[in-house]
Amino acid sequence: MRAGGARLGRLVLVGLVAIVTATLVQVPVASAAPANPSDGQLRSAGAQVAQRAAAVGRLTAQVASKDAEIQRLQDLAELAMEQYNKAQADLQAADAAQQRTKVAATAAQAEVRRSRQAAQDFARSAYVAGGLVGSYGALFTAANPTEFLLRADYVGYTSRHQVDLLGQVDRAKVRNANADSAARLAVVERRLAAAEADRAKVVAARRVADSRTQLTALRAQKASLEAELEQARVRANGLRAERRRYEAWRQEQAAAAARERARQAELRRKVGAGASHGGSGTWTGGRGGWSAAKGEFVARAALRWLGQPYAWGGGNAQGPTYGVNGPDGGWNDSQVYGFDCSGLTLWAWAQAGAPLPHYSGYQYFQGSVHPSVGGLMPGDLVFWSYDGTAGGIHHVAIYLGGGQIIQAPQSGDVVKISSMWYSGYFGAVRPGS
Repeated sequence: MRAGGARLGRLVLVGLVAIVTATLVQVPVASAAPANPSDGQLRSAGAQVAQRAAAVGRLTAQVASKDAEIQRLQDLAELAMEQYNKAQADLQAADAAQQRTKVAATAAQAEVRRSRQAAQDFARSAYVAGGLVGSYGALFTAANPTEFLLRADYVGYTSRHQVDLLGQVDRAKVRNANADSAARLAVVERRLAAAEADRAKVVAARRVADSRTQLTALRAQKASLEAELEQARVRANGLRAERRRYEAWRQEQAAAAARERARQAELRRKVGAGASHGGSGTWTGGRGGWSAAKGEFVARAALRWLGQPYAWGGGNAQGPTYGVNGPDGGWNDSQVYGFDCSGLTLWAWAQAGAPLPHYSGYQYFQGSVHPSVGGLMPGDLVFWSYDGTAGGIHHVAIYLGGGQIIQAPQSGDVVKISSMWYSGYFGAVRPGS
């Protein structure tokens, strides 16, 4: 009898699911049909797409060309600055050369002065020697051969010394003249280098200024071209998007009509099956442990809240509550009266005398039995995890049977019956087991 009662209870639950689903789940209201462009309009749009695609290609090529031109201008500016640096280096070399020639000219002038002084000293000593110096007549007045030889040596020495002095003076004059010429040339080269450096600096500054001006203009032009490109794409896709919206709307209308027909047929078939068992009062079958009947009671109890809004953090053992403001779509959930996923499961199992914490991750451990997918029974809690671990559990629902669950999905949605899905599915628990 107990097995037969359990089967009967499951049949009653299935009937209630069908009845309550058919009664409370809203059927989408038919919306106004979107514009449906004609085939002629689509063909015309296709031709415009081809034309605009060609224009977009030209614009893209122009943008690439402007990018290359920008790079070329930047390279020219860098070249001008390097030419200025070269002129500065040449100027520094000319300054050093001028300084060296000044030192050489000063040394040459001092040497000329020394040579002249030496010549003057020699002439004065020759005069003092009284005519013997440099005079070959003195050789014939020698008193004996020894004096003759001495006078001959002295005359030769003085003659050679006089010639050497005169040569030194001449060479000093030549070196002085060369040093003066080199100094004058260094001054000219320095002036030319300075002028070239200044010219290069002006050219570099002008090129940099010009390139920056052109760069700004080119960037503005590029931005304008990209905006035109985006506009061309939007215009080209406009009619096609309208046709896609129309097709989607038509398919949705057909699907809604099919759902409505199925709903009416199911309602007619199930309308009398167990309607009186849909209450959600307190469990009276005993408090200890888990039983199939208790699970079915929990599943039936949860059906009471079909259509109740989702509220992040909402729900307790007494029923729905106002939620709290959460992320994304839940920014205003403090003004919503309803359940979140673990709030709904908490309430449902509280009706059977099994308190649960208001956190899906903890609820997974509120029983010793974790049934497989093939062993799920009504009332079992089913969980989904972000990363395949218990710590990553982010959603919980109540299994109804037949591959169906009842859940509070997310902000902006309502408590509803859904088909089981297995992407991210983690496992199940049988509370109280």
